[in-house]
Amino acid sequence: MIWVFLVIALAAISFTITIIMQHLNESSGFQSRIEDSRAQKQQAELEIEASSRARDLSKQQANEVTAVVAKIQEEVDTLRDSVDQKRKDRERRGKYRVG
Repeated sequence: MIWVFLVIALAAISFTITIIMQHLNESSGFQSRIEDSRAQKQQAELEIEASSRARDLSKQQANEVTAVVAKIQEEVDTLRDSVDQKRKDRERRGKYRVG
């Protein structure tokens, strides 16, 4: 009768060892998934950082272009006023021209 209990005890011990081995195998699989997820997260953060720097650079360039456009617009307005003034002067001289 004791041999039956010994067989059952050995079976229980072997079953417990099997369960522990499966747990260790599966948990190592989870570890690799966790590490992969962390690597992907880090890569995404780097991409976000790079995009943010590119966006800031684009904003800076846009501001510079806006300033240049404003300066050119001022020059155009000045030249237009000068041309209008010269046109008016020419029209005035034309009215009083003798000849």
